Amino acid sequence: MLTEVQITAIKLNLGKNSELPKTQLEKQLIIQQAMSLQNEMIQELQKELEDARPKAKNWDDIASHETFMNFRDAAGKMGLRQKDLMTLLKTKYIYKNTRGEYRAFSEYQHLFSLRPYTNGDYLGSQLMLTADGYLYFNKKVNGSLAMLQR
Repeated sequence: MLTEVQITAIKLNLGKNSELPKTQLEKQLIIQQAMSLQNEMIQELQKELEDARPKAKNWDDIASHETFMNFRDAAGKMGLRQKDLMTLLKTKYIYKNTRGEYRAFSEYQHLFSLRPYTNGDYLGSQLMLTADGYLYFNKKVNGSLAMLQR
């Protein structure tokens, strides 16, 4: 059984400010309306959750690599060989400097990040994909493959 306070709260949430129900039938109608409203809200939230799941999975994949991803891992996640990804990137996105390290062309620097590393006494920089870069190239690769399959 609901108390008058609970019924008043239900009615206010449903947008009805009329007097309190007097019969059991009126109470049941209000409960049914509240349950209907709740079911609608649950369905909307489930739809939002289904829409968000693929985005969350992509972000989890990227975030698990501390926001930056090396080319080998990125190629694997895209379903490519590292050599194929590097061929794509070398066409207009990256180049090798005089020390043999990869660098991004200035107009594409927002897709890459230079991360320092040491190898014994050698201090160098490794070019890695940012989260945005991974998403950009993943879309480009998957779009190209879809066009080839047509």
